[in-house]
Amino acid sequence: MPTEVKQPEMGAAEKLGQIAGGYIASSALNAVARLGIADLLAGRSHNIAELANKAGVYEDSLARVLRLLCSIGVFEEVSDLTFANNEVSEGLRSDVSNSQRDMITFVADALHFQCYADMLPTIRDGRTAAEHVWGKGIFEVFADDPAAQQRFDNAMTNLSQGAGPAILDVYDFTGIETLVDVAGGHGLLLTSIVQKYPSMKGVVFDLPHVVGGAKERIEQLGLSNRCEAVAGDFFKSVPQGDAIIMKHIIHDWDDDRAIAILKNCHKALSDKGSSARLLLVEWLLAGRNQPDVSKVMDVEMLMLPGGRERTEEQYGHLFDRAGFKLQQCIPTKSRYAIVEARLK
Repeated sequence: MPTEVKQPEMGAAEKLGQIAGGYIASSALNAVARLGIADLLAGRSHNIAELANKAGVYEDSLARVLRLLCSIGVFEEVSDLTFANNEVSEGLRSDVSNSQRDMITFVADALHFQCYADMLPTIRDGRTAAEHVWGKGIFEVFADDPAAQQRFDNAMTNLSQGAGPAILDVYDFTGIETLVDVAGGHGLLLTSIVQKYPSMKGVVFDLPHVVGGAKERIEQLGLSNRCEAVAGDFFKSVPQGDAIIMKHIIHDWDDDRAIAILKNCHKALSDKGSSARLLLVEWLLAGRNQPDVSKVMDVEMLMLPGGRERTEEQYGHLFDRAGFKLQQCIPTKSRYAIVEARLK
């Protein structure tokens, strides 16, 4: 048995080095997610020879990458060169309800590495990394690259899997006859709400190259009599309804463009008067010096679409400028909060 080497406690210089090399762990995580290693380890451990053989990769390379991931709490080396899933790596499986596999294969993909290769240009002039790298906005990049668009859509569906039950647990949608999910992607959130409220009708609204996935989901769930998928551009208009919900959408945009979207929502709800509801499902920016993933997401918004994470107060200011008033902010058991507004 090899001698256990006790490492000294990490000092300030080592901490800086660990942060600087964080991209190495990100790339390792992305690679094993794409290989489906967590699926191969489902229910039992494997020695590296059989694991590499099943994955169709070079044994020594996989062993060294897994050893790194085990050292930061992803997977477990249960005996020398024999690996198993742990609680964290279980989230990389494709067949579990809280799977984050699609999120990892998007957030740590080559497209992101291109964007984050140099953050300094964005810090200097405020233009997104997408504009610096490709000369166009990130959503235009996705539209021109079907594989990247698919990774993005799948990642957003991953996020919705945890959000849907948490939202339904704390918010009462009773009285809403037609709910419009603006930029609703593949319709996971909208269909989960409609399934719980059998008298409700639903509309998934998104770009033409996105709504095909929503149409498929609606048909598969047998909801075609109550739900539809509509293509369009929310900078021009959005469908009318009794309420509009947007999950993780307004954070994609700077204040001016966010207000333009909200004004179109106001127009679509204006006939409903005081009963109309606007529901933003967003992360709220954490306070000063507090370690929180919302601050990572805030920089992601800076670098890719040009948006930002916001506090409850900042959402209130957006609402005010778009003709709404902040009604309430409801925390959920997930990271999301429901920020509700009514017409002024």
